[in-house]
Amino acid sequence: MKAVALLSCLLLFACTTSVTNYDDCVAKGYPVIKTYPGKCTTPDGQIFIQKVSDAAVTNFDECADAGYPIQESYPPRCIADGVSYTEENCQDGNGHILTLSDAVDIGKESACGDSLIVACVCPEGMVKEGDACNPSCYYSEPRCLAPSRQCEKSTFCNEGTYWIDLNLNKTGCSPACVINLENRTAEINWRCTGLLPD
Repeated sequence: MKAVALLSCLLLFACTTSVTNYDDCVAKGYPVIKTYPGKCTTPDGQIFIQKVSDAAVTNFDECADAGYPIQESYPPRCIADGVSYTEENCQDGNGHILTLSDAVDIGKESACGDSLIVACVCPEGMVKEGDACNPSCYYSEPRCLAPSRQCEKSTFCNEGTYWIDLNLNKTGCSPACVINLENRTAEINWRCTGLLPD
């Protein structure tokens, strides 16, 4: 009996060592769990997750949009090809954490309303492509040789507060929605400089 168990174990090990991904697992005929993305389990307990996108994943949002699994944690994490991406968040030194998506929800329910600027912003005359700002002439014929630049981030974390730029106009001001991490309230900080007109 022990010889049969040992032989089964050796055969099982020989079979599963050649499985390195979801497609190998399916090709060997191992059970497939009908989830999205699909999962395939080998007899020795290894689980392989179906790759759902060939798009390059560089952050949490791209990972989630590509359909990779999201861990139920705070802040949430998405795992793509063995790499963990955490949702953008703000933390203070006292254990308070707030994700960008939660900060946006809080901001929208406050005086900040729907004026929040969450995506990176390109200066006038530039076109946003991913996280880059390309000069408008880059898309014309002949193409120009002007350099691209990184999008300017419109959110930042500062001493227990999440700051999100606002699309509001007031001469001499650059308003932001300021969300407090501890009490989860929001208010407008106008960030005005110089003399204000009457």
